[in-house]
Amino acid sequence: MYVNNKGVVFSLFFYLLLFAGFTTVWGSGFHIHEQSAKAMGMGNAFVGLADDPSALFYNPAGIAFQKGTQIDLGCTAISVPNTKFRGSTKLGNNQASPALGVPLEHVEEKARRDVFLPPNFYVVHSFEDVPVSVGLSLNAIYSLSKRWESDGAFQDEVKDISIRAMNLQPTVAYRIDKYHLAFAVGIDYTYATLRLKKSVYADRYLLVGGYPGQAAEHLGDLEYDGDADGWGYNFGVLWKPLDCLSLGLSYRSKIVLKADGNADFTRFFGPYAGFHGHGDVTINLPDSWSFGVAYRPAKAWTLTCDVERYGWSSFKKLEANFDSRATIPDYYSEKDWEDSWAFRFGVQYDVSERFSVRAGYAYDRTPTPERTLGPELPDADRSNYTVGFSYRQGHVTFDMAYMLVVFQDRHVDNAIQTGTYESKAYLLGANLTYAF
Repeated sequence: MYVNNKGVVFSLFFYLLLFAGFTTVWGSGFHIHEQSAKAMGMGNAFVGLADDPSALFYNPAGIAFQKGTQIDLGCTAISVPNTKFRGSTKLGNNQASPALGVPLEHVEEKARRDVFLPPNFYVVHSFEDVPVSVGLSLNAIYSLSKRWESDGAFQDEVKDISIRAMNLQPTVAYRIDKYHLAFAVGIDYTYATLRLKKSVYADRYLLVGGYPGQAAEHLGDLEYDGDADGWGYNFGVLWKPLDCLSLGLSYRSKIVLKADGNADFTRFFGPYAGFHGHGDVTINLPDSWSFGVAYRPAKAWTLTCDVERYGWSSFKKLEANFDSRATIPDYYSEKDWEDSWAFRFGVQYDVSERFSVRAGYAYDRTPTPERTLGPELPDADRSNYTVGFSYRQGHVTFDMAYMLVVFQDRHVDNAIQTGTYESKAYLLGANLTYAF
């Protein structure tokens, strides 16, 4: 009877260990707000200004006040946060029973360096005879990657995680000249590829008895690859009550991504055989509200300020459903994320008709609660410092911006680890715009 109970307990813990990586994969860090070098140079405080084609992302109503046809192509080089961890963790740990697992003390881990290059593309056309504008954008809004050493202390949480997502957005905008007011509405289609690699460990106590916390057995390695898509919508409003003042509002809806992929488990030890199975994972991307103001105290100066709310409270659970080939039960995990806020400020100075310089600052709050924080995305409140410039020559405008992201030290004490994460990230963005 004792052995049968031990077998039941081991089965439960095996399933929890196997999919522990899924419970903490998705954090606020994979939202990329840097979708334009011009906006990035102003701390991404662009909702109330929205005066170039990247308005399609920040506030689509802004395209209604633009003239002619414009094509804008850009890219942002993101150094995946240079993260260090100091503290303790466990091998063979799981969220259900923190008492199990082999303690690893005095851990010092560094995430592997990586560079991600999310592109952005915009095309905008304003009709001459009617106050209507149309646009199309392609952006990597939710994309990021994180890699730790394959034989490091976090190998049973995550070795390699990546999200590669592209968002296609057709938009139409209408301008009411009498009131200096514009509205826009668009559709979002998001396609994403997902990848996770991790090791699976179990406390030897669950296999052969004895005492917990003495040794951990490497049961095998898990890999998951899948793709997903989902639909949403967005709208924006831009009002210019004065020549020197404009007010903006934009909204982007929640998108439900349903991933379809394959899970492979390579067995090293233990009673369970390896498998190759099919898996479905559902992910809720949050909605967002943005409010912005742009003020021009003098001809050469522009000041901007944005406030944004991300609805991460919609991310309450994560489900994984597997077919019979996987011989494992469906997975369900409660998640209680919190809505988060961001505050952004920017300034632009027009040195001449051809050359402008910019600077900005933003403060982003993390939605990640301490109890679910893990090494796959060790998010924290952060400060963003930016500078940038524009150079215009004829029909061509070149924008460039640099951003330093300083994360607050994140102190954590949960079932996964006890210690402190330190992170920094660096971004360099460039856009080239041609106006016909």
